Amino acid sequence: MSLGAFFPFARNHNSLGREPQEPYAFGSNSLTFKSSKLALNMRYSLLRYYYTELFKVSLGEKGSFFKPLFFDYFSDENAYKNPGESFMVGKAIIIYPVFTDETKNIEVYLPKDDWNIFPTGENFRNKTQEGGLVSLSGEFNRINIFMRGGYIVPYQDTITKYIQNTHYLQKEKTELLIIPDSEAHLASGEVIFDNDNYDTLAKSNYYYIKMNFIYNTIFFENYQTMSDAYNNKDLYVSKLKFFRMKYLYEGGNYDMVRVKYRNGRISNVAVNILTEDKVEIDLSTLNIKFTEIDRIQFFKNN
Repeated sequence: MSLGAFFPFARNHNSLGREPQEPYAFGSNSLTFKSSKLALNMRYSLLRYYYTELFKVSLGEKGSFFKPLFFDYFSDENAYKNPGESFMVGKAIIIYPVFTDETKNIEVYLPKDDWNIFPTGENFRNKTQEGGLVSLSGEFNRINIFMRGGYIVPYQDTITKYIQNTHYLQKEKTELLIIPDSEAHLASGEVIFDNDNYDTLAKSNYYYIKMNFIYNTIFFENYQTMSDAYNNKDLYVSKLKFFRMKYLYEGGNYDMVRVKYRNGRISNVAVNILTEDKVEIDLSTLNIKFTEIDRIQFFKNN
């Protein structure tokens, strides 16, 4: 399940008269059930990212979605070895599935880049380190997912929220996970919303928001705007979670952000500093849509 749950098209297949093989058929205390629930929760937390990346491919944008490591790290000879041990989802996410319960650790190749543990954001490797073999958990109660520095990923909480299907996700606000590149302190990402109509592409009837973080400010661009109403709650921003932010706080206590709306309105929001590297900004009380934001900027309140 740590592999299959992350396929773009993921479903269980069975035939009449065969033994049931849904995760719940093994009992709620079974390792199969628990590991499957974890993997599926992870998949659902990334569905807006999946949808956005697949939508971009359908628009004819360069790149691929579900791919081996060497598609992005084509100059790294080691990326061509053991291509079946990992896969990338878009440019921001890399996943190392566990295929057996016979070992507590697996040794895999991680290319040279900034990598943080998804979704909690702990630094795992830095761009200053060469690519190399790393030891990861081989246990079924862990999902080895890493987010790449320099990217912004839309994310939804499927651990504390009760999510049964995609309609439940549409009723929940969307978070952003932001990891600036460790050298340039830049990050970029996109998020796309539409009403699932058959003529969405033909009529360009969708929201396409581009986001760029530069040092201490994240800019929002409405690259494409829907003509129809979009009434789902996931268009609203709940939280911004920043990782690798030590560089900013070495220059002072940036304890506030200024949210500038497209209509000129300004809101100031406190920053929750979790560690020297991780900060969180709760925007849920603003009830603000992605499309309404011009920029969000860190500043010192003292």
